[in-house]
Amino acid sequence: MRTFGVLLALVGFLAGIRVPSSGYYPSQDSAPRASETAHILMTVCDNSGNSVPAPAKDSVLLHVAGQPAEIDEIRSLQNSPLFFSVLVDVSGSSKQFADQQIAAATKLFRDLSTGDNRGYLILFESELATNDNFLSVAAVEDILKRFPAQSRSGGTALYDALIHAATDQLASARLPRDSRRAVFVLSDGGDNSSHKRLDETLKVLQVQGVPVFAIGFSRSKGSDSPREMKRDLETLKALSDSTGGWEAFLDEPGNVVARAAGLANGQYLLSFKSPALKPQKSYPLKIESSSKNIRLMVPKEYFVP
Repeated sequence: MRTFGVLLALVGFLAGIRVPSSGYYPSQDSAPRASETAHILMTVCDNSGNSVPAPAKDSVLLHVAGQPAEIDEIRSLQNSPLFFSVLVDVSGSSKQFADQQIAAATKLFRDLSTGDNRGYLILFESELATNDNFLSVAAVEDILKRFPAQSRSGGTALYDALIHAATDQLASARLPRDSRRAVFVLSDGGDNSSHKRLDETLKVLQVQGVPVFAIGFSRSKGSDSPREMKRDLETLKALSDSTGGWEAFLDEPGNVVARAAGLANGQYLLSFKSPALKPQKSYPLKIESSSKNIRLMVPKEYFVP
């Protein structure tokens, strides 16, 4: 993976003070198999984005490929370790919100890094920088404070950053099945430098079962034209909606970072009996609850291993 100069030097230097990563990756035998009960991550929140208890399984309807699927269990993962990646856009389009973004990303990483939770950091402009090791809060704070508004320039490779997080850091086969996983991305949603398209990126995220929690800069302010801004906002929505994640903005009321971190505690492992489907293919996934006061967030596609 290519890196840009200053970032490469920073992550290389700070690798010496990272949180050790040994002991957190089981063997490939822990990966789910087609013959077993199927599992997906589900996040539950109320209509304001606050995490809430999951509904009883008999109040939930799940359809896979248009067919009803019997739910075996909805199990809370609140006490399971969270493995996460925080992706920070340091391209030229992030200048206007750089200070707010740095403060939010720093607090988010700190709030998420509790107990046995472990996190990665990816910074991206037209290229990516990460050392692919778990980082301490102090290391992340030191990195982020070196990217004030005046230092930011260049294009944006958001999709490449997301794919790297999903396949090289949070790949489902590398982590325990009952662990929590999530990507938190702070970006305006623009991308003009990635090697992959949005639809290809969504496919990778869905196959890996990684939800994206997107924190955009603003619904109404930006450096792009109105047309480009509309497209970028649609991208953030697609990333969150299609992967079972969530979306908010730095300039909206309330504590966005606290809600984002809190949602990680609202992840559940949903186990179900899958209909007979061909392996190595993706199928539409739909979930509904009889309760109208909660949101059940799951990927829009289920990949059969």
